[in-house]
Amino acid sequence: MNYNVFTTANKSYFPFVDVLVNSLTENCPNLKRIYIADCGLGEYRKYLQGKDNVSIMDTDVIDEYSGVHSEGWVKATQQKTRVLSKLLTMMDFGDPLIMIDSDVCVLEDLAKGMDNECEISNSLILRLRRNGEQLIEPH
Repeated sequence: MNYNVFTTANKSYFPFVDVLVNSLTENCPNLKRIYIADCGLGEYRKYLQGKDNVSIMDTDVIDEYSGVHSEGWVKATQQKTRVLSKLLTMMDFGDPLIMIDSDVCVLEDLAKGMDNECEISNSLILRLRRNGEQLIEPH
């Protein structure tokens, strides 16, 4: 099953979103597109736009990160649902769209945990591993 991924990022999260994009690209053969809401990527926007499978979505936030729960952090976090809603209304997705935090490294294809019968799948609780030991089982 093919799918798309959506996340948000600003320049302070660039190292994380870069790892996310690279891990998705390397480990997810069923991935079609990565949509990133630009919450202040600055000079890193051009780098991410240069990737074949990445689309950058504009927002009205240019966040200078000053800590968790700061005003900029709250505005950037709110963009997740706003841009997700925009994506879902402006695009006809024949394939699922997965919203994921930008500070994640994907180790295997997300399609393995997807349930075709559910519109919103709780089966995408990914297995967390430490030194090869599985810490959380998907439900």
